Amino acid sequence: MQLLSYGEFAAKDGCPFEVPGGKWLMDTQTFAALKANTSHQTLI
Repeated sequence: MQLLSYGEFAAKDGCPFEVPGGKWLMDTQTFAALKANTSHQTLI
């Protein structure tokens, strides 16, 4: 399981270096694309 922050975020080591502004962005559009392009399953 991986948890991602909503909004802008960066790693403690300073990543990402290749992204303008030095932060990744998780928003509704990005989450929808991530969900559509990864395999996932729900465990109960």
